[in-house]
Amino acid sequence: MSIKLRFSLLLGVLLLAFLFCLYLLRQAEKQQLAEAIANSRSDDADLIENWLEITGASLRQFCEDYALWDDMAAFASQPDPKWGHDNIELSLDNFGLHAAWVYDAKGKAVYAASREPSVAPPLTAGELASITQNVRQLHFFANTSAGLVEIRGSAIVYASEALNLKPGSPPAPIRGWLLAARAWDRPYVDNLARLIEGGITIEHPDRPAAAEPNAESRVTLLRPLDDWRGETIAMLRIVRETPALAQRLRSEALATRIFVIFGLCLVVTLGLSLQLWVLRPLGQIGDSLAKHDTAPIRELRREHTELARVARLVESSFEQRALLRQEIAERTAAEAALQRTLEERARLGRDLHDGVIQSIYAAGMGLAAAQSQLKTSPEEASGRVEEVRAVLNDTIRDVRNFITGLEPEALQRSTFAAAVDKLLATVRTANHELVTNLEIDESLTDLLPMAVRTEALQIIREAVSNAVRHGRADTIDIRLVRDADRALLDIADNGSGFDPATVRRGCGLDNIAERIRLLGAALDIRTSPGNGTRIMARFNINES
Repeated sequence: MSIKLRFSLLLGVLLLAFLFCLYLLRQAEKQQLAEAIANSRSDDADLIENWLEITGASLRQFCEDYALWDDMAAFASQPDPKWGHDNIELSLDNFGLHAAWVYDAKGKAVYAASREPSVAPPLTAGELASITQNVRQLHFFANTSAGLVEIRGSAIVYASEALNLKPGSPPAPIRGWLLAARAWDRPYVDNLARLIEGGITIEHPDRPAAAEPNAESRVTLLRPLDDWRGETIAMLRIVRETPALAQRLRSEALATRIFVIFGLCLVVTLGLSLQLWVLRPLGQIGDSLAKHDTAPIRELRREHTELARVARLVESSFEQRALLRQEIAERTAAEAALQRTLEERARLGRDLHDGVIQSIYAAGMGLAAAQSQLKTSPEEASGRVEEVRAVLNDTIRDVRNFITGLEPEALQRSTFAAAVDKLLATVRTANHELVTNLEIDESLTDLLPMAVRTEALQIIREAVSNAVRHGRADTIDIRLVRDADRALLDIADNGSGFDPATVRRGCGLDNIAERIRLLGAALDIRTSPGNGTRIMARFNINES
C-alpha cells in the first residue's frame, strides 16, 4: 500500500471521526435542547395556570363569597327580584362577570341576571343534580349565545351554620346553588395574552394542531376547556416566546458552525500540509529514482527540510553511481582487453604447437632421414633436404600469418582437401612408409566457415603428429563427411593407442578439446592400448 493511499485513508478516518464527533455533539445539543424546552414548557405551564387562576380569582371569589351569605340562602328559598337586582345584577360589572344564576335546593333556576347578549341557565335541574352529588364547587366551560364562557359555581349555605360547625360534624346543608359566568370574549383573551406575554387562540378541539414556525425558540401549550360532562369543547392554545431559549439556540448554532469550520479547516490544512510537505517531495524523490535523473528534485534539494536532505543524498548517490559505472566500465574494458590478450596468447600457443612445431618436428625428422642417406644414397638425401627446405619455407609463412592473425596460407590458396593433402605430404617427408587415406567432401567444406576449416586443419595436424610420434602408426584414415545435419571429421590410425585414464596428457589433446569447445562442436575420442586411436569431431553446418 502506497504512502499516498495510507495518508488518504488517514484523512478519511479523521474526517469520519470528526463527523462522528459532530453527530454526538448535535445529539447532545438536541437532548439538552429537548430538556430545556421541556423545563421551559413546564415552567410556562405553571406560570400560565397561575395567571389563569389569578384572572379567574374574581369569578371564584364572587361565587364563594356570595354563596356563603345568609341573605343569599334566604334568597334561594324565597327569591326577591329587587334584592337580586340590587345585590347580584348590579355586581356583575364590579366582578367583570357576564351572567349569574341562582338555583334553589331542588335544582330549579329561581333567578337569572345577564348582560347583553343574555345567556340562558347552563344547567337543568337534572344536570345540576348529577354533578353536585359529592361536590360543592363547580368549574366548567360552555358554548352560549355570548360565545365561550367560563362558569364557576358554589353551594349556597347559611354562614351561621357553616361557620359554627364542630370538628367531625357533617357539612352545612345546601340551600341552593350560585353559578356565575365570565365571557371569554376578545378583550378578555387579549388582556390574558398581555398578562402571560404570549399569544392566545381558542380553537375547536377537532382541529389539527398547526406547525409552529421556529418551534424550538417558543413554547406552545394546549389547554383543554371541558364542559360540565368533562368533554372538551375548545382548546386554548398559548404560544410564548422564550428569548433565553432562542439566545441559547443561536449560541449553540454558532458554536456548531465554528466547530464545523474549525474541523474542516483542520482536515483541509492537514491534507494540504501532507500533500505539500510529504507526498509531493516523496513523489519527486520517487520520480528521480525511477528515471535516474536529478531534474525532479532540482527545486526540492534547495529547501531546508528532512526530505530535502534525502533529495541531496539521492543526488549524491547518482553522482557516486555514475562514477562507479564509469569505473566498472573501465575495469570491464580492461578485463575484456586482458581476456582477449589471454585468448590470443592461447590461440597463438595452440597454433604454434599444432602448426609450426609439428611442421618443424616433421622437418627435423626429414633431416634425420636425409642424414642417414647421405652415404648410401646422396641424391635421395639431397631430394629429401629440398623437401625439408620447402616445409621450412611453408612454416615461415605460417608463422607470419599467425603474427598478422590470418588463416593458414594453405587454406587461402587451395581447397580444404589440398591443404590436408599438403599437410600429410609434410609428414611423409619424415616417414616415407606412412600410408594416408583421405576422404574429403568438398561440397561440405564449402558450407563450413573459414574458422571451422582452420580449426579442423589444426586438429588434423595435431592428431596426425600424435599418431606418428607417439603411436608409431603407419596408416592414417582421414574423413570429412556429412553426418545427418552436421559435419563429421573422423581421424583414425593403427598406432599403439593409449589408456585415457592413465595416459599423461600433453598440450596436444588439450588443444584439440579447447578448439572443439570454442567452435561449439562435439568431440569423441576412442582409444585403448594396442588398438589405435580414433578422434571424431562433429561441427555445425552453415547452410544459410
